[in-house]
Amino acid sequence: MNLSTTRCIALVAASLVTAVAAAQDPFAYEGFQYGPGPELNGGNGGAGWSNAWGKLSSIPTGIANTGLSWPNLITSGNGAYTAGFPSTTFTLYTRVLAPYTATDDTIYVSFLMEPGLGFGEGGGLSFSAVPAIIVGASLGQSMYGLTAPFVTSNDSNVPVLLRETALLVTRIVRNGDGTSTYTDHS
Repeated sequence: MNLSTTRCIALVAASLVTAVAAAQDPFAYEGFQYGPGPELNGGNGGAGWSNAWGKLSSIPTGIANTGLSWPNLITSGNGAYTAGFPSTTFTLYTRVLAPYTATDDTIYVSFLMEPGLGFGEGGGLSFSAVPAIIVGASLGQSMYGLTAPFVTSNDSNVPVLLRETALLVTRIVRNGDGTSTYTDHS
């Protein structure tokens, strides 16, 4: 997970939901049901995870006492947020999915995101270590999309708007050669 620079309310309730398909039950879910607090680090709730949230940066991400919602989407729980800070550094937390089986080696990852006041360079979820694939709001982009280092954003048609919740969905296909293909479905 990469919630970068300043304020971003994100990953709430149905926020980090990884599902094999819309008609099937999710195999991983994070509703941030830790109660309000200043630090996500060590949180070990939800389902379908191999470990607790681990903090990889000095900037804290906390737990909000309310979650985000989306029409016709059942949500519960709280949300993760990063308060504004005057830096180009980003906050970075990590968590590993438990082993799972995916039909046709395809999964969908979805989460809710809402930029708040002071929202900076971007925010979203990062997949893989190097090169990182990030779904969310990227520096200088007016639309949500997929980015990778040194690669132009693959923008969706969903605009990044202050205090407006967006449902972001990414399709990930595990290829036969060990690589993965990411497609924005927001």
